[in-house]
Amino acid sequence: MILPRPLDCSGKTSGAKDLASRYGLRIYSFDGAEPSHIYRSVPKRQPNLIHFMAMTDNRCALWLVATPDCIRQVRTVRGEGVSQATSDPRRAFENLVARDVLMAEHIRHEADRLGLPVVSADADSLPGIAAIIERHFASQLPGVC
Repeated sequence: MILPRPLDCSGKTSGAKDLASRYGLRIYSFDGAEPSHIYRSVPKRQPNLIHFMAMTDNRCALWLVATPDCIRQVRTVRGEGVSQATSDPRRAFENLVARDVLMAEHIRHEADRLGLPVVSADADSLPGIAAIIERHFASQLPGVC
């Protein structure tokens, strides 16, 4: 089961941790190892990775895309992206949020174009993200029929 990491603020980590604790799963952060995995992949030995890279199997991934309001709220709460070393921290924060919103729009557009499953994550839906992920991957979770 793979939750792609297009950008922050959509509830991937919280949802993954919740499911891992309930189903006894191990969390593996693919982000840092992705280039190495792709370089070493062999289609016969890693068919799921190859399907994921080609986006040919909708069961392999679920695209969680944060709404603009959710991006702003999460970044504000976390205090991320605001460096006091800059001459205009407020503008730097706004630029970061604007960048994330553009990225989210691009990801949503591309996923829709390819017919991939997309879930909008807003501040109200974040607590229920684990349930959305669970429903999507139900056939791959241990003990779930």
